[in-house]
Amino acid sequence: MEISRQRKGFTLIETCIVLGLFLSMSYISLIELNTTRESLIANQFFQNFEREVKLQQQESLIKNKKLGFRYINGFILFREGNAQHRLFLPANISVKGGNYVEFTFNQNGHSKETFNLPFQITVGDLTKKVTYKFKFGSGNFEKEFS
Repeated sequence: MEISRQRKGFTLIETCIVLGLFLSMSYISLIELNTTRESLIANQFFQNFEREVKLQQQESLIKNKKLGFRYINGFILFREGNAQHRLFLPANISVKGGNYVEFTFNQNGHSKETFNLPFQITVGDLTKKVTYKFKFGSGNFEKEFS
């Protein structure tokens, strides 16, 4: 009478297949996580930008001063007298149309010109454009997506 041995466990090939499936699923979720992170960074930047612009406009009304901001090579500089605050652009956001742009509010909180500030955002493989439009005679802006 022959004794049969049954082996329990996985073979090397089965282990490699399962490990390969696990690694590919992890890689796919890491790509999605990176895309989500880039999107969150862009949203946070635009919220901070809008908050700073509204603050500049309100301070120009309250303090009766000419205030504004300028874009210079990778950051936006908000200024009030001698005080300055920098808002750095994330790596996935750029300003289209040059390395230097300036915008000011007059003492009434209004803009002295019509001004468009176009941003280009890269999230994953997608490239989007967000344009802030500042209207003449108003401190408000419109945000346009394309």
